[in-house]
Amino acid sequence: MNKLKKTVASISTALIMTTMLTPAAMAMSNNSVDIVKSIADDATSVKLGKLTLKEDSDFTNDIQGATSFTYTLPSGIKFASNAVYDMVYYNDPVDGVKPLSNSGSHYGFTVTKSGDYTLTIQTPSGLQDNNIQDMISIQPLIKVDGFDGGDIEATVNPLDSGVTGGKYVIGRVATGQKTAASCIKVQTIGEQDARGGIIRIEENYAGSLEKVTATDTTKDPLFTVKLPNNYKWIDDALDANDTLVNGLAGFSGVTFTTVVDGDRTLKVYGDLSGTGADRGIIEITPGINVGSDAKYGDIVASVEGKTGDVSDADITVATYADYGTAIAAKGELKTALAGQYDNELTKLSIKENIAGSLFKGRKIRVDLPSWVKVTNIKNWDVKTGASDAFVEPTVNGKDSYIEFTYTGNGVGTSKAELEVTLEVSVKGDAQGDIKAVVSGRAGAQGEAILGKAVQAVTATAEARELRVGVKNQALSDIVIAETDKGRIMSDKIDGAYRNIMVELSDGVEWSSTPTVQVVEGNLELDTDNISKDGSFLTIPVKAGSTQASKVKISDIKADLNRTIPEGDVTAKIKGSAVVENDKDAAKYYDNTGAEVSGNAGVIDPGEFDQSTAVQVTVAKVITPAPGEQKRTALFQIGNSKLNIGGVESTMDVAPYIKNDRTYLPVRYVAQAVGVNDSNMMFNSNDQSVVLIKGDRVVKMTIGSNIMTVNGVSIQMDTAPEIVAPGRVMLPVGWVAQALGISAKWDGATQTVTIN
Repeated sequence: MNKLKKTVASISTALIMTTMLTPAAMAMSNNSVDIVKSIADDATSVKLGKLTLKEDSDFTNDIQGATSFTYTLPSGIKFASNAVYDMVYYNDPVDGVKPLSNSGSHYGFTVTKSGDYTLTIQTPSGLQDNNIQDMISIQPLIKVDGFDGGDIEATVNPLDSGVTGGKYVIGRVATGQKTAASCIKVQTIGEQDARGGIIRIEENYAGSLEKVTATDTTKDPLFTVKLPNNYKWIDDALDANDTLVNGLAGFSGVTFTTVVDGDRTLKVYGDLSGTGADRGIIEITPGINVGSDAKYGDIVASVEGKTGDVSDADITVATYADYGTAIAAKGELKTALAGQYDNELTKLSIKENIAGSLFKGRKIRVDLPSWVKVTNIKNWDVKTGASDAFVEPTVNGKDSYIEFTYTGNGVGTSKAELEVTLEVSVKGDAQGDIKAVVSGRAGAQGEAILGKAVQAVTATAEARELRVGVKNQALSDIVIAETDKGRIMSDKIDGAYRNIMVELSDGVEWSSTPTVQVVEGNLELDTDNISKDGSFLTIPVKAGSTQASKVKISDIKADLNRTIPEGDVTAKIKGSAVVENDKDAAKYYDNTGAEVSGNAGVIDPGEFDQSTAVQVTVAKVITPAPGEQKRTALFQIGNSKLNIGGVESTMDVAPYIKNDRTYLPVRYVAQAVGVNDSNMMFNSNDQSVVLIKGDRVVKMTIGSNIMTVNGVSIQMDTAPEIVAPGRVMLPVGWVAQALGISAKWDGATQTVTIN
């Protein structure tokens, strides 16, 4: 509530009801108080706020003539004078404001003071018929005598006068401290000299400070402000436009001076002898020097009154912080779907701890995980007020980072802050926290989690045992479940339905088309057009779900060729309904969100060399190839060390991943499983390789996708290739099939185990 002016025009419900019955008794004065001032708890002769009772301009005859009302002060606030004319006025629009005498001779009013607290005011006869907007003002001269403190309320009892009654705050008795100390906008500073916040000393009531003259700087000041250890005052405003110490309000015009005593104590001097009509304010804007042993955190100064009776206080005048930046995620953590474009991340904030922490003209880089690509900057918001403080980068959709330049003015300006919201494409099988790592020569450094990648679907199956070379073998059901509603995509691509594709391991094919049905949720499939082709099963998606759904594939029969190795048979869940951002996708989206035709086999913006959303083991091959010698060898991606049966050796080439396939050096795999060098032959004329393992003869040719095992041709979906220093490389699945061995992949350690 605004205590400087309180206007009252409320009427009680009871009064409204009475007015409906007897309109002439309705109270129509508008009552207001001009100033609510604070006074000391021992004030002896002070005027409080003036309460004016004024007729409404449309109802100039509502205050009744020859009637009385009372005005009463609260207990502990007494009239300080018997002179009624010092308190009550009649505001005549013709003759102006006139005081009413004790005898009541002016304008026919009679005012009587009863005891220490009450005035009775009687209006002249005929007042209601004068058609003048009458105003009666009451401004008491009081003394405080036993009042507990707080608001001073005067009570108007209207009796039958026609004025509006009620309680009105006309002043306030201040208790406790005589002054209040504060700091306006606590500043963050660094090692260089800087100004803290404005220190303000304010009287709690007019005249609360002693009216002393403290101008001799060899004697006690009005008050002191002392810094903690390892900080020093700089007796300078650090700004040519600032005065170090100013007097405001009741202290306007007072000349204050300051002296720094022993580095840590700031003494303030001034002449207060001519002040007191209004509450005074003193504001100080000194600089602060930070010592080498200072600790980071709030700088708390102690205010201590001396000759001026300023109340003691402890206030935070600045915060000492390290140069650098605060890196934070702002807002709710976002979910990013693996296999999809345009995932919006949580807003990233980069903010200087201290103005000047960032270096002008230098780069700032924000790195995301390698399985994330930045496709668009959705929001770029510079919070410093300078639109060119950061230069927005160009996004090409192929990088896992953005890099931009800081062009702010550096030291002395406000703290620079940037808020940026990125849209990203996430690799098909990725999951986990999307961490932004901020670095660069500009001085920015830190980390923040901007999202969590989740897979669109999960897959489960019970692994059954299968035998090599047997057709039409039964597999257990495969269940594909959405991780939330709508995560299997259903919009059409060039008029065709998106699809879920289930790919079995090399050497395993679908014997027949299985039964596919939605067993939970409301996903809709085009069951009439489910098809199989070798190891691939294609399931068109007709309409997306509004409830998380499950798809069950049952009545599964599979054919195993006779060269498949012992080990796991897997099903990879892929297809445009679960992964839309693989390199073979028909469409991709540019940084404006526009759909663009894709280039098959080429990694377009936002795309990855990854088409699988999730993989599940559906069976185990239990019949080893004839003559197989049981050995265990470990190959790790990017590592040239080979571990065979716990014995480590070094290869001249390291395994690698290409086109979603793990490539191993054929020679070293053959050696690991017992093939002698004499049984490994390379023909440079036709670029062919022949391996003999037991009764198995394998031939493969560089650049050809036809491999023969004991004269039987097997068509591969890739071809052997040569890498320096002349090693033949082939995906592990085909190596395993060629040699009749088991190969197991561990994604966590990027390791292939050969048996």
